[in-house]
Amino acid sequence: MNRKIIIIGLLLLILSAGCDSDVDPVLGTDQPFTLFGLFSPQLDTQRVLVFPIEPELQLLGNEALDARFTSTDLTNQDMRVWSDSILPQPNGEVNHMFWSSFTAEFDHTYLVEVEDSDGRRVEVSVRVPPETEIVLQDTDLISGIIVPVLIPGDVPNIFKVEVRYGFDYRLTTAGQKIDNLTISQEGRFQKTEEGWLIRINLRSDFVTIRDFIQDRLPVDRSYGFDLQGMLLRLVVASADWQPPGGVFDPDVLVQPGTLSNVENGFGFVGAGYRLQENLALPDSVKREAGFRIR
Repeated sequence: MNRKIIIIGLLLLILSAGCDSDVDPVLGTDQPFTLFGLFSPQLDTQRVLVFPIEPELQLLGNEALDARFTSTDLTNQDMRVWSDSILPQPNGEVNHMFWSSFTAEFDHTYLVEVEDSDGRRVEVSVRVPPETEIVLQDTDLISGIIVPVLIPGDVPNIFKVEVRYGFDYRLTTAGQKIDNLTISQEGRFQKTEEGWLIRINLRSDFVTIRDFIQDRLPVDRSYGFDLQGMLLRLVVASADWQPPGGVFDPDVLVQPGTLSNVENGFGFVGAGYRLQENLALPDSVKREAGFRIR
């Protein structure tokens, strides 16, 4: 599997298979494995990709990987031996996806250990974030229509924070249309004593929506834009899910050791889950931001 695709899959909390192989080998090292994976309480099966580090570049056969993969829930000492699944690739190479059928528990720490027949071993410890929720706060009409939202509790990390707006408008040529636009909230959230505070600038997002549509379509400007839905979505992630410079750039992250928490090996095994909530705002707030009220 292309490691760039793997990184993107991790950001989306999906480990996918069946793409072209483009694995960057790590040669000249005694370290045995590279791991990429995710523990999530929203999945009933946990999966981790395991790449053997070979002294020279070669295609792997269809045989099972020389690796014993275990995970231990350090909260209750529940130990599991994972199974190896072989994923053939179009170029004849195969990838090894180790898996185990269980749901990761919120706020539990898991120790992953992978060992080959020579006794070479890599390990990684990952803590699943605690369960939390999205709590809409009182809107500040004075500061440019700021909609504050709190992610309460001891949540170590959030990213990919975005709002999906649903709205309708009219065209001068074809009547009413319903559309949507997703706007990133990067730079609009920070850690506080109560949790993560997200400050959605509704007026700024309205201008983005209006300009995006009006620049592309013959809009009936007298009708305006009616806000029909506002979905906030984000990823709650483990504390060590911190890319260099705060940017999730796959071209950077695929480089060995760039984002790695694997001891005596390479790669990254994180933990996280998706969180989303429809935000219901008063008509007065929508109107103040610039939206039309039916």
